[in-house]
Amino acid sequence: MVSAFTHTDTLRMLIECSQPLDQIKAELGKHPFDTNECLFVITPAHMRDILERFLSGALSAEQVEDWANLIEMRDGLEFADGEDGPSCKCLHELANPLLTEPLTKKSAERMRNVLAAQTI
Repeated sequence: MVSAFTHTDTLRMLIECSQPLDQIKAELGKHPFDTNECLFVITPAHMRDILERFLSGALSAEQVEDWANLIEMRDGLEFADGEDGPSCKCLHELANPLLTEPLTKKSAERMRNVLAAQTI
């Protein structure tokens, strides 16, 4: 299958959650999962935006979990604040609510506040 979007464009759509997740997932399937180069950098602002959308009711906890699972362990992505930074830790928590804690308004606000302290 040929995609109308580049791999980088598709990763940007994913990180920004700018299309329905089903559409993004279909586009991701048109690109290789493995790559050795960084195609897109996830910033704390990207993570805060998703949390804000959850807090406003625009995204459900299930949608945020699905979004995070599409990102977790995907090659071609790096975190601006590093693999040990708050963005990566936040993503892990969002993708694994059964291992960490379910996403609630309280946990979203906590993560948002930690991410807001990042100046990247």
